[in-house]
Amino acid sequence: MLEGIVRSVVAGRVEEVHAPGRSHVTVTLADGSRSSETGYESCLPLPLPFWRRWSRRTIYSAYLPPLE
Repeated sequence: MLEGIVRSVVAGRVEEVHAPGRSHVTVTLADGSRSSETGYESCLPLPLPFWRRWSRRTIYSAYLPPLE
């Protein structure tokens, strides 16, 4: 499982959604299955309805080694 996640990160199959005090990361594995994790860290535990829909989304690109 860990090797599959690392390969997916290197291949650029990672998406992250940010909102105040929370983050949701989804990694799409080579077989098409998805692994996700949500983290909450805030001094004010305010409810944010539908935060995954309206918050900032980041799609990470594939890792490319530096050309020499």
